[in-house]
Amino acid sequence: MRYGFTITLISAVKLAYKKGSFALFKDYMSGYFKAKKEDITPLVSVEEGEFIRNLRWKGILSKFKK
Repeated sequence: MRYGFTITLISAVKLAYKKGSFALFKDYMSGYFKAKKEDITPLVSVEEGEFIRNLRWKGILSKFKK
């Protein structure tokens, strides 16, 4: 989805915490690194990825502005 490492890490930690499973965190991150290493074709275009990242960052930062 072209999240990038930081957003992937944040979402992996959050999901693993909510589910109470460290194994889920490991699976999430290993999937990210596997996709990077094997140069798997992303599901979205570069422009769509940029839009998605900006949207996710706005959501993340809005949690801290309250």
